[in-house]
Amino acid sequence: MRQFFSKFIKLFKILYEAKYKFKFPHQRHTIVLDLDNSYYFVKLFKKNKTFFLDTRMKELNIIVLVYSIFKCLLKININFSKEYIINYIKFVNPKNIVTFTDNNIFFLKLKNIFKQKNLIVFQYAWRSRLTFDDMYFETRKTKFFEKFKIDYTCIWGENSKFFYSKFLDTKYLTTGSIKNNFFRYEKKLKKDSIIFISQFRMHFDYNQETKTYKKNNFKDIAIKNILNYCLKNNFKLKILGCAKENSLYEKNYFNKLLGEKNFTFLKRNGGLSSYEHSQNYKFFITFCSSLAYELMTRGKRVAFLPWKDQFVIRNKKIKFSESFYTNKKKTGSIWSNSSSRKEVFRVLNFISKTKENYWKSIQKKLINPIITYDRENKMTKKLFNELGIN
Repeated sequence: MRQFFSKFIKLFKILYEAKYKFKFPHQRHTIVLDLDNSYYFVKLFKKNKTFFLDTRMKELNIIVLVYSIFKCLLKININFSKEYIINYIKFVNPKNIVTFTDNNIFFLKLKNIFKQKNLIVFQYAWRSRLTFDDMYFETRKTKFFEKFKIDYTCIWGENSKFFYSKFLDTKYLTTGSIKNNFFRYEKKLKKDSIIFISQFRMHFDYNQETKTYKKNNFKDIAIKNILNYCLKNNFKLKILGCAKENSLYEKNYFNKLLGEKNFTFLKRNGGLSSYEHSQNYKFFITFCSSLAYELMTRGKRVAFLPWKDQFVIRNKKIKFSESFYTNKKKTGSIWSNSSSRKEVFRVLNFISKTKENYWKSIQKKLINPIITYDRENKMTKKLFNELGIN
């Protein structure tokens, strides 16, 4: 009884907050799952052949909704959200199911239900040790785990195969980052600024109860030393914002840490604004942002300051090297897991002063295995033509 009541409350919340559509779902050649992630990629698909499904239940179709509720009432163990998605796919009846939400276990299982349809998965972001462990433990809850059947998995680089090979039985296509591929490789870049790529998160950096910012010695010292480097070497410091809904909290965090007159804040206005803000700059520094890897494929120079608390390994049975800085070396040409003045100055000197030929050799060794650049997504478009998506 308690389980039924809990299920009813969740369903009521979804129904109360959602917007509604009353039209019968049209059949389409392709359905794309998770509108929140996929709206960046709309221009890759033909509108008259594709349907983008809101899988987060912000908008519901009345016909599919009524049918799904009826089925849920008949079987108490059915998850409403999953049942709704399955039924919507049945109504649309596509030949291809595409998702950019590559860490959603339910999406990865869909081939078990729709055996005759193509399932295409795209790597959405650089995948860390944390994501690997989360997915590993989630998929190993059952005693005998069988890898998910996926027709095509489009990955950032060759190194990604190790991550996905633990979960997927698939054919790989190395396409790079689809979002990044939309942007040009600029040859003339501004060299008067250092851009810090923020990874501010409300749940990590702000205490809602005390209304204060959380202390993190590594991060705070590193950011202050980045400012010191800029002041000493006549660079402008610009903070590339990460938060959308909480941008004022993010900006205030840096104001308190650095002083509001010591940097320029580049607010994130939309999904692709981080790429747009960074388009014309040469030098960047980050802790471990996905964007950093993407920018390096387009001629940018980036230094990394990962800190050891990031590398909490829950699954010690399997070694997983998420990046070049997770090997045994604590420092390297473009990275350091120390926030000291000496190390911050060293890596920033390297990216701003190293000759281009040597830099290219560093990129070839460290970055190319992680991510490639496919201008205008030619490889993805070729795959879509082969599958009749476009």
